[in-house]
Amino acid sequence: MGEKIIGYFGIIPTKVHWENKLKDAFWWIDLIVSKEYRGKGYQSIVDDYIRNRPEIKLGFPNKFAAKIHKKHNWRIFDHLKIMLFPIKPSKSSIVDEKSSLFGAILNILVIPLVHVRKHKSPRWSYIDIHPKFDEYAQLFKSTRSGQVTIKKDLDFFKWRYLDSPYSHEYEYYFCHKSIETQIALILRKVQTDQGLNIRILDMFGSLKDSAAVKDMIKLVISDAIKFGANQITIMESNKLLQKILFSMGFIFFTKARFCYYKEGRKNIRIQPIMRWTLSDSDNDFLD
Repeated sequence: MGEKIIGYFGIIPTKVHWENKLKDAFWWIDLIVSKEYRGKGYQSIVDDYIRNRPEIKLGFPNKFAAKIHKKHNWRIFDHLKIMLFPIKPSKSSIVDEKSSLFGAILNILVIPLVHVRKHKSPRWSYIDIHPKFDEYAQLFKSTRSGQVTIKKDLDFFKWRYLDSPYSHEYEYYFCHKSIETQIALILRKVQTDQGLNIRILDMFGSLKDSAAVKDMIKLVISDAIKFGANQITIMESNKLLQKILFSMGFIFFTKARFCYYKEGRKNIRIQPIMRWTLSDSDNDFLD
């Protein structure tokens, strides 16, 4: 307003696999308008600017932003979940706003679950000490199966992980059940005031093989317990994988949302098969 800054927003350029084509896109993040200027139409001005750009627009809105996006003809999907495996509930984010008694009760309930998972040994999965990102990129490409998701080639893996300021916090896991069945998983070990938290940032490959997925998750859970972590979190958009994770102890979850805007697709009836993870956009900030 004049030369006074009353708000800001950010975008993260990307490429997205869309209808079997690779198209320009960006993540729309962090739209903030100063409190005294809210409700005066400034957000709509920004929204119009964003929607009029030629790229496909992507985002992970909260429930309030989702309502606004819906009014502006964005497509909203609310089947994503942030799922949590509790290891030390009293130090977990699930009791941040609860009482200490609640945390103590959860500790008692979760101890048997943690004890069982601590002694589960994988059959085909292992820590990938020297990950080969070119092989990760090829695995992603060969198993994407037409899903709507961002481009993850060798340059992406180098940029997202190798060149990241948090590169020392990443651990890489691999499941090699057979030549046809392989899964890669990338997690981040985050130190907080309450202790260590584990975030599963990405998991890709032969995810339709539930035995391989379970074998991989068993190892991650077992290692997280050995690391002394408080919890493991993952964002999962696939409903079948959500069921598998729940059955393995990811018993706490909250709803997450995805939205997109693309000219000419406002009245699309068929929901595209999508794949989104904590490695996308600016999702990697959860406690």
